[in-house]
Amino acid sequence: MASKFPYMRHRLVEAYLTAVGYYFEPRYALARHLYTKLLMVWVLMDDTYDAYGTFEELQCLTDAMKRFDISAMDKLPADYLKLVYKTVLDVHDDVEEMFTKLAEAFLEQARWVHEGYQPTFDEYIKTAVISAGGNSTMAYVLMVMEEADEKAYQCLINTDNIIYKAINLMCRIYNDIATNEREEKRGAVTGTICYMKQYDVTREEATEAFKDIIEAAFKDLKQGFLRPTPIPREIVIRFVNYRRLFTTFYINDIDGYTIPEETWVEDVVNKMLIHPIPI
Repeated sequence: MASKFPYMRHRLVEAYLTAVGYYFEPRYALARHLYTKLLMVWVLMDDTYDAYGTFEELQCLTDAMKRFDISAMDKLPADYLKLVYKTVLDVHDDVEEMFTKLAEAFLEQARWVHEGYQPTFDEYIKTAVISAGGNSTMAYVLMVMEEADEKAYQCLINTDNIIYKAINLMCRIYNDIATNEREEKRGAVTGTICYMKQYDVTREEATEAFKDIIEAAFKDLKQGFLRPTPIPREIVIRFVNYRRLFTTFYINDIDGYTIPEETWVEDVVNKMLIHPIPI
């Protein structure tokens, strides 16, 4: 992928580390491999929409994503878009609906920038909780688990599910705290700016409010986990593991996936994957 898409974040080791965070048990070796592959394609889409494609190109790509058919590739205006589209189709056949929603959310955020529109925080969060990828990530996690069935997937996409809501919100807000200032420098619409304008607060006050949102969402996650759940706890624990990954990759309000050398992620990689403790 590095030769085909030089603009994307090539963080293969970090992606694998997240897979270890979801399922560390030895029996999930294949799941870790498959999830890493899925995550890398999600990053490709994120970086294409977020930092590389023109708005007109992204409109064409989103139209193709809605069709989710190889014949739509011929209508894409650039060779790199055709490669992106084919890569997505090759890997994501089983989560077509989820990935189409993700593409639409990416495009909506690109539209705000293209039109110079400043959404309220309430408007922003409705789209941004989808573009953050929490729901699509958990779909990938379940998709490669033998224990997960259609009932587990339907439970995941049920927007009234307290665990689902908590994970999506935490995923978005953790990312916003860590990446907003960097994204603002390239003209992106960010959650921090939306919150500051809607509530007339400073950046520091917005950040503190975001941390309160995360804490409340974490309480909801724990409440949902402690209740009797319609799917096995063996599956539900993956949602809890997802939250644990947030505290690994977003320590000190830095995006450890994108810039691992500035966080302890690089050290974790060395200790877990390169020089692990002998057993």
